[in-house]
Amino acid sequence: ENSMPLSRYHHASALVYNHDPFSGSQTATHGLMFVVGGVTKKGVVNDTWCLNLSSLVWKQYKSSVLPPVAGHTLTVRRGSSVLLIGGYSPENGFNHHLLEFNPQSGNWTIAPHTGTPPT
Repeated sequence: ENSMPLSRYHHASALVYNHDPFSGSQTATHGLMFVVGGVTKKGVVNDTWCLNLSSLVWKQYKSSVLPPVAGHTLTVRRGSSVLLIGGYSPENGFNHHLLEFNPQSGNWTIAPHTGTPPT
């Protein structure tokens, strides 16, 4: 069964890909597109989906670390992980954690950081 994410808004997405730096092309070979959180017909969600851009197959990752979140950003960190910053959910309020997703392990962790979080 090939499942796929529900329609949503206020989600975030990020593209992680490897390419041949000598080919002159930035084409997403072996590319992965991640879609995280947002608002669906079920409300604010905490799901993580990955679309393999070669096979066009979706995969869902489950996590107890990722809170339901909408209005956040995703940033690719050195092509090896994805950072989630900000966001909000009615149940939890504003997200003050810096969360990091490792595409190799499929796990979210709370990333260490210092300083005062933005207000």
